[in-house]
Amino acid sequence: MDKIITSKANQTIKDAYALKGKGGDLFLIEGFHLCEMAHLSGNLQCTFSLEEGKFEGVANYIVTKEIIEKLSISKSPEPIVGIASKGKKETLSGDNIVLLDRVQDPGNVGTIIRTALAFGFESVLLTKGCCSPFNPKAIASSQGAIFQIKIIDDLDEKEALSILRNEGYQIIATGLGKSISSDELHVGKGKKALLLGNEGQGLSQYLLDNSDIVVRIPIRRIDSLNVAIAGGIMMDKLK
Repeated sequence: MDKIITSKANQTIKDAYALKGKGGDLFLIEGFHLCEMAHLSGNLQCTFSLEEGKFEGVANYIVTKEIIEKLSISKSPEPIVGIASKGKKETLSGDNIVLLDRVQDPGNVGTIIRTALAFGFESVLLTKGCCSPFNPKAIASSQGAIFQIKIIDDLDEKEALSILRNEGYQIIATGLGKSISSDELHVGKGKKALLLGNEGQGLSQYLLDNSDIVVRIPIRRIDSLNVAIAGGIMMDKLK
């Protein structure tokens, strides 16, 4: 039976509020879609909503609009907020994966994870200096993809490269300098890792120097693309 909470001073609400904006093992998610995605993956812990719970096996608290507004970061929040967990520490898998190097914008991180899932990439690695994929804006931009794809974060760049080498991935970096056009890129079957770098600086020199191929996307009339857009173009080519 759902429990009704009407006070913002309730300890359960205080505990949930303490998670707001944090990217720890437990974090807040907003809206029915994200709660549904978290529930499907077994990561949904409980919900706070204006009506009876819709997720079997998960505690639901019926709360006031004011409590929803307290827990939400949205200006016009949906009438449900959930607490989700990161789940177990993931291990690398999949023929196609993405590595993000110091990508700092949460919208870019979330969009790349969402795109990776859409194109059949099974894992996303993030080096130290990346925005947390469990940042509220990254979660929202991922549209719940963080619950459906393997994520390994907070890696040292040398550690990340060692993992890729040991697992037999062909390492395809994006960058300028000594690079080939994506129009010239022809990759066969086998395990491939796509490396995408920081919005302003690109990939670290270490990752560029130790990649198998460096690829640039031919563009006109402007000098660069948003990293999430470039990642989508490359993932479509490699899928």
